[in-house]
Amino acid sequence: MKRWVLGLVLALLIVAAPGFGVSAEEPLRVGLLAPLSGRLEAEGKEAKQVLELLVARINDSGGVLKQPLELVVEDDADDPRNAVAAARRLLGQKVIAVIGGYSSAITEAVQPLVDAVGVVQVSPASTAVPLTRQGYHRFFRVCSRDDHQAPVIVDAIGRSGARRVAVVHDESLYSRGLAVKAIQLLKQDAGREVAATTIVAGAEDYSEVLRALKAAQVDALLLTNYYSEVGKLLRQSRELGWTVPMFGTDATANPELVTISGIDAARGFCFSSMPLPRNLPALEAKRFLVDYQARYGKPLQSVFSLLAGDALQVVVFAIGKTGSSDSAAVAAYLHDGLKDFVGMSGQISFDPQGDREAPLYVNYCLDQGGAPQLMF
Repeated sequence: MKRWVLGLVLALLIVAAPGFGVSAEEPLRVGLLAPLSGRLEAEGKEAKQVLELLVARINDSGGVLKQPLELVVEDDADDPRNAVAAARRLLGQKVIAVIGGYSSAITEAVQPLVDAVGVVQVSPASTAVPLTRQGYHRFFRVCSRDDHQAPVIVDAIGRSGARRVAVVHDESLYSRGLAVKAIQLLKQDAGREVAATTIVAGAEDYSEVLRALKAAQVDALLLTNYYSEVGKLLRQSRELGWTVPMFGTDATANPELVTISGIDAARGFCFSSMPLPRNLPALEAKRFLVDYQARYGKPLQSVFSLLAGDALQVVVFAIGKTGSSDSAAVAAYLHDGLKDFVGMSGQISFDPQGDREAPLYVNYCLDQGGAPQLMF
């Protein structure tokens, strides 16, 4: 625990100005690109709160390079066209880094624009594999990748004994890519039948798809969709009287899932995820969760919101270490100099592609009250 405290103190000492207080110089601006409206707004709003709290902490400790830190926020509405426009607005305000996006499709849409301007981008939640294979040297992510996640949820399906598995996905970069990888792994068991079907993200009624799957007598569903769709699938399957085991991925790791589905339909649903905030062992994470609840009157729910905080912290740490907010210097340090930075989610280092090293995924299942319980 002493290491966690020391890491935080050193980070603050490195970025803080000599003496106390923040000068009246022009602020350093960091942008947050997040879904503050639309189907994923719960994630975006919580990430915004996390960054507001961290920025206040940093400024109370002296700011960054004798300058105050300012958070600039834009709503991508989980729509690629809106995201590009929102990213342009952020870049027009001379942000030194962009934290975001949340969904992989949003990140994919804005990567070329952010890279062309020469700004560092750190995603807290975009897990699609191709994002770090496009040659964008200033792009990083503090989450893991879908090819690390797929084996974990496939293991959970295997433990269930299911032999006829249907994988449900939409055509988004995240959902489709994760489904493809999971199908490959599921088919490695020669005695298992695997089928796939697609749904339209944002639709209200999935009963026709569910009826077809029920008629096919599948004995497990893997849903690689976001919580906004999976909640409806859970609720509507129960309305049809179908209680087949269902499994999901980290895009369902949000309590809004149960709000949409209802507790009765959610019980027993299992999903893979990085450890949720309440399961993180770090002392600094535990302290931050206390501060967050004290400020906002509710517990922090999403691991991706916490990861947005870690994204900000690695950028600020790199600026302090290099003594510069120049994006080339910051990116070079994140690639080559950052080793085992002690973040709230654990140690953070990046590989040459900008991926977080040492990924960690676990499985959760929802209990009788709809609360996620760590399984394995």
